Amino acid sequence: MQQTFLKFFLITLCSGIGLSSVAQTITVEGTVRDTANTPLEMANVIALSAADSSMLGYAFSGNNGRYRLKLEDSQAFILRVSYLGFQSTDVMVNPSAGEEKLIRDIQLREQKNALGAVEVVEEMPIVITGDTISYKADAFTDGQERKLDEVLEKLPGFEVDEDGQVKVEGKTVEKVMVEGKDFFDGDTKLATKNIPANAVDKVQVLRNYNDVGPMQGVDTDDRIALNIKLKDGKKNMTFGDITAEGGLDERYLVHPNVFYYTPKASLNFIGDINNLGEPAFTFQDYFRFGGGFRGLGGRVGSNLRIANDDLGFAMVANNRANELTSKLGALNFSYNPTKAWTFSGFAIGAQTLTLSNSQTMRTYLRGDQAEAAEILTTNSTQQNNSGMFKLSTK
Repeated sequence: MQQTFLKFFLITLCSGIGLSSVAQTITVEGTVRDTANTPLEMANVIALSAADSSMLGYAFSGNNGRYRLKLEDSQAFILRVSYLGFQSTDVMVNPSAGEEKLIRDIQLREQKNALGAVEVVEEMPIVITGDTISYKADAFTDGQERKLDEVLEKLPGFEVDEDGQVKVEGKTVEKVMVEGKDFFDGDTKLATKNIPANAVDKVQVLRNYNDVGPMQGVDTDDRIALNIKLKDGKKNMTFGDITAEGGLDERYLVHPNVFYYTPKASLNFIGDINNLGEPAFTFQDYFRFGGGFRGLGGRVGSNLRIANDDLGFAMVANNRANELTSKLGALNFSYNPTKAWTFSGFAIGAQTLTLSNSQTMRTYLRGDQAEAAEILTTNSTQQNNSGMFKLSTK
């Protein structure tokens, strides 16, 4: 009996220690002030892992200069504090075992330059202006990202699912724009899966977004949109990339992307052809573009949309087809002849070609004996085409 109790006690103790180490969190609090002891409101406070510089958490100081961070891990971290016009400060923090709360007050010094020196102002990674939160992409990425979705996944509060749908603080993003222009009618999947990561300068979260300019910030339905700001080297020029893959059994994939942006006009092309069994344009994509999740009633200006009835989606499951070849061509444009007028539109064409076969074995019996058998082989080809075209003015 005594041994049984001792075993139970040890197991319970070990389990408690394990749970404690897994669930342990740490809170960091403090005040950000200048050298005159004046509290600094809206200072950026970011916790970075000391091991790999990944972001562990972020916060902004309040009107009294106070900030509060709650971190899920008690590992060593760097507390980076920045404020426009002041020198950024890094503080190394090594929490002690079992420590749950830390107080770290930060003092920032104004940036001063020698006479005749060129002023260099460090840009803050996160800036809040009204209903807009702006994230500096380079502050959260390491240069290994290929597409926009990989950039967004590293921003605090962002989630991107396998279909390219984006959520910010748990709320679904309804539209994606590039330089203030709709990207394929604001579709998040085409944007996140195709815009090159090295072209992204800033990601702006537009809260309480409304298509009507004067109404922005008035609507209370808490709609969220994203606006992607391009790096200076990607404006007024053509840029893009191409993915090409090949494999056994003559398998291939070719996926080109071409983008062109100027202050008045933009042009985007996305292409895809593959026989890997991955449809380039799915029924869910068609549903979204067709207004499945947001009707034209909420749009501003005039719209013309044309779509055919022969939907280009394979009706045979991938694992039942010998070969599935998909093709996609998508073009998007926007033109602003004046500040008052905007013409935009997109065209999408898709095709799937499915080759499949089936075998049926028939056995003829006479009594208990098999008298004859035959195997029937059926080959079939299915081709589906789809297209959609839309023009908008506002």
